[in-house]
Amino acid sequence: MIFEILAFVVLINSQAYSWIYFCIDPGHGGIQSGNVGRVYGLLEKHVNLGVGLIAYNYFGSSNWNAMLTRDNDTVTMYPTQRADTANNANYGSGVDAFISIHHNADSLITDTITNGTETFWCNADSTDNHLARNKTHLLADKTYFKLRDEFHYPERGVKITCWDVLRLTKMASTLSEASFLSCAKVERKFYYDFDDECANEADAIWRGGISYWLNKGIAIVKNSYSGGNYGDLIVSKWDWMQDECFDTDTVFSPFYDCWVGGILGESHCLQAITPQWLNGYECNFNHWSHLDNLGNPVENCYDPLWKFEINYFETDSHRYVAYYTGGYFAHVSVPNGGENWHPGEQRNIVWNASIGADSSSTAYVYLDRNGGNDGYPECLGFWQAKYTNHYTWTVTGPYSSYCKMKVVATDVAGNSAWDVSDYDFFISASGNNNPIIDSPIHCKYPQDECNQCFHFGDSRTLEIDAHDPDGDSMYYEWWCGPSPWGGHFSNGQNHIFTPQNYVVYTAPPPGKYESDTLFKDHLSVGVSDIRGGQTPNYAEGDVEIATPGYSCLCGDTNGSGSVENGDIVTLINYLYKNGPP
Repeated sequence: MIFEILAFVVLINSQAYSWIYFCIDPGHGGIQSGNVGRVYGLLEKHVNLGVGLIAYNYFGSSNWNAMLTRDNDTVTMYPTQRADTANNANYGSGVDAFISIHHNADSLITDTITNGTETFWCNADSTDNHLARNKTHLLADKTYFKLRDEFHYPERGVKITCWDVLRLTKMASTLSEASFLSCAKVERKFYYDFDDECANEADAIWRGGISYWLNKGIAIVKNSYSGGNYGDLIVSKWDWMQDECFDTDTVFSPFYDCWVGGILGESHCLQAITPQWLNGYECNFNHWSHLDNLGNPVENCYDPLWKFEINYFETDSHRYVAYYTGGYFAHVSVPNGGENWHPGEQRNIVWNASIGADSSSTAYVYLDRNGGNDGYPECLGFWQAKYTNHYTWTVTGPYSSYCKMKVVATDVAGNSAWDVSDYDFFISASGNNNPIIDSPIHCKYPQDECNQCFHFGDSRTLEIDAHDPDGDSMYYEWWCGPSPWGGHFSNGQNHIFTPQNYVVYTAPPPGKYESDTLFKDHLSVGVSDIRGGQTPNYAEGDVEIATPGYSCLCGDTNGSGSVENGDIVTLINYLYKNGPP
């Protein structure tokens, strides 16, 4: 009786939408061959038509109206004609959705490996009131999900591209590139099993179109482990009559799919394959969370197998995340021993922990000024670990030479991990001494030191050596002479502020009125510490830059870039012409 009711509802549903029109557009055709396979010479126009004809039949057999822009290979249609066909169909009312079928190719003619799935849509404004164009991205999304889940080819995503065939259509429209015909693996499938391969792709396009139109009850679900980094996932249908899962499909995380809710919809099971080995530990996944759009858990399940049902009116994208309960670790990296901190300054306490992937994790930081022997009595604070892996602390007294930090991270399931500093660090009353510059500006790498002059466009890594008597972190502010041709540093500017004691410098061209064979660019650098202390004087220096045609290499008289016999000839000729010594 239940099956009869469901069959009746499906029949009523299909009849209720019998007035909906889909336009299937097999790309290219006629003299427009499209892409060509690189192993068997298969033409894209034939593949597009094969997929399109079967997709047309799928829509028709399920009581949805469909039409084709072409049903044979003798027709050559341009994008404007294809758009007009869709816009003027159905007695001038136009169709409700337009799907253009194509197959990609890599630009490198020797590439027979690159592959992937992608769909396109245009974000142009609606041109009439037939169907809002702001829904067109949903059609592209649903088509993409179904194609990707059918073939599991590399994911190239849903993209905005306003080709004419998408820009000129007045309804929701998308262009699919299910795979690369230039990929030998794909072409071989079509060549040896053309009908079945076309049918598989047509089935995905048909399901994507139906999922688009029946938007109520569709959930786009992302399932992943610990941020999508580890493990395999079993996705199953749940048979609520037998209370068991069936039709299992093992996929890698992250995984996307469109699920239908309600009386016509689906119930699902999620299960992670365990154990997994993470960071050298054996881990078991048995904590599931359903996250909202902000990444906060709205539903939790503390069981390896999660059975749930999609709500009938569900239309949003959701993410289901599995967390592991074994192999937890935490590691304090700053302070980890030897640091010298002073009251009043702000310092970052930095750590990493495996449970940081759990959006509901919290982390506490504790301080012990007696080498850990007092049980870490000072709690400096706690926060949700999903937002950060560091805590900024304003250092307080009393002073001690035996300080250690402890971080404890805990997830919503009660699993925890902790770590302490490996060695003691200091909280001292040392004075706020200014940094001291130990060496002038120089090349960071020895191989650059042999040639201090260089030409326009040459790059060198320049550095300066300095230290802070208090052990404070230092910052370096670099300046170079102005130039009408833009900045000389790696940030594209003439000024850079960085915690590193080196910068990448690129020689500029000579100024407008430069006439010397060598000209100079002036550089300066100042060093400051984290508490605002600054060196009394900046370090300064000039960089010699050779004009075009001048060689910086001693003995390279002909400017060839090396010392050779030709330099002797050039030198003798130059001297006989009364050149300067």
